Amino acid sequence: MKTVNLDKLCRIVIPVEYRKALQIDAGSALTVCMEKGAIVIRPTSASCRICGGKAVADASLPLCRACIAQVKKI
Repeated sequence: MKTVNLDKLCRIVIPVEYRKALQIDAGSALTVCMEKGAIVIRPTSASCRICGGKAVADASLPLCRACIAQVKKI
């Protein structure tokens, strides 16, 4: 666990070892929420634009495998 301080604009810096472990770079999408009185920051996983499921990581469009299969049938 690391201690970080907020700057004048209330920003924090995520320690480099955490960014490397989670493969987070400048511009990465993150989800911020409150859980049990704590602020939780997680990498945002891509969601399928059709059904909201987990999108295939290497797809050119954010679609899940099931929706890709359905689109190929059309």
